[in-house]
Amino acid sequence: MDLKDRVVVVTGAGRGIGAAMCRTFAKAGAKLIVVSDLDETAARNVAEQIGSQAIFNRCDVASEDDVRQLVSVPTRASPSRADLNQQTPSGSGCGM
Repeated sequence: MDLKDRVVVVTGAGRGIGAAMCRTFAKAGAKLIVVSDLDETAARNVAEQIGSQAIFNRCDVASEDDVRQLVSVPTRASPSRADLNQQTPSGSGCGM
């Protein structure tokens, strides 16, 4: 999959597979990676490790309000749409 200049949203991204996916997407050239997790500190740390092409977001996918807010993050941060939304299992953080 060509991720160059794409916007990616990853839930459960504060650790484990989700964090590794964020790093992989960054190396693949994604324009923006939204690092989202229930643990805001963990999401912030992953985003900071990636650098300027990542932003963090706290999200509890059990909360409809949080999910609505998460969906709006890519359009607020970048004028393009979210091209890929990767979800990790809910037990690992913030899966959808």
